[in-house]
Amino acid sequence: MRPSRVRGNIAVLLAVCLVALAGCAGPTGPGILGGGTCSLEPVARVPVRLYSGLPLVDATIAGAPVRLVLDTGADRTLLSEAAVRRLGLPRDPHRTSRSTGVGGAFGGFDALTNTITLGGTTLPLPRVVVGDFDLGFSDTQVDGLLGADLWRHFDVDLNLPARTATLYRAQFCHRSAPPWPGPAITVEGLAGPPTRLLLPVALDGKGAAAIFDTGAQVTAVSTRLAARVPEPADPGREVRLRGAGAATARLRARRFASLQIGPLLFADPVLPVMPLPGIVGAVVGEDLLRGCRAWFSFAARQLFLAAADVPRNAGGQITLACPPTSP
Repeated sequence: MRPSRVRGNIAVLLAVCLVALAGCAGPTGPGILGGGTCSLEPVARVPVRLYSGLPLVDATIAGAPVRLVLDTGADRTLLSEAAVRRLGLPRDPHRTSRSTGVGGAFGGFDALTNTITLGGTTLPLPRVVVGDFDLGFSDTQVDGLLGADLWRHFDVDLNLPARTATLYRAQFCHRSAPPWPGPAITVEGLAGPPTRLLLPVALDGKGAAAIFDTGAQVTAVSTRLAARVPEPADPGREVRLRGAGAATARLRARRFASLQIGPLLFADPVLPVMPLPGIVGAVVGEDLLRGCRAWFSFAARQLFLAAADVPRNAGGQITLACPPTSP
């Protein structure tokens, strides 16, 4: 969702960054569908629908359709209580998960899913978090978030101009270029947990790690990172962020001198300041990806962005100049 400004306030929606407090960590070795070579092995091609700035994918769980946010910032896949009831999924009475996000904290017994079907391909997805999920859309139903417990097993060509995501078997070798012709910007990731793709950022020269989060409509910085930067004369503005929970958070947006994400440098950005978990200093959201083709790999810790021009700043919003169409 692009920011909607009314009397100086910004109303934006930031999809939840899951922090599962029970049972979220997986093995750190090769993915369950991964290999050890650099060959491209396509697994599935999935249509992507953009709605209010969020990438949505249609899938099948337990023989029934679901619509999910393609969310690289969520540690685990989440379904709403309503979706779990509709699908008739059994609960695991021995395993609970608790998650926090912009909309608040929620948790409960996991639901057992076994598999998920994307683009006609059935993939393993043993269980999901169940939460109070509601994006507040009046004209489309979204059942949950498709998180990094799935994405970490693939290298993904997210072609937003073409409205597709192509999943390849995860490879643990670095690429010098993405698998498409034309110019691209390379952002090398940082070491971190297997369900996070962490990117290097610098806010007014202060370095930190950021989560690559396709489920966040805006890029935001943590209160800890913002506190390392002197307060500007500009008092900022109020920001209302709604996440996947029921609550809406009222936060402050500050103007900074610069934000650097890997080799990308943005001047004079206005960014929401919010509490973020652990060592995370920022969330790199969909406003970086808008209109772009991206290749991301959790295994190789790499991000490529197709670009036809240099990055530019437009009215305090982060903008990357991308081609209107991609081959």
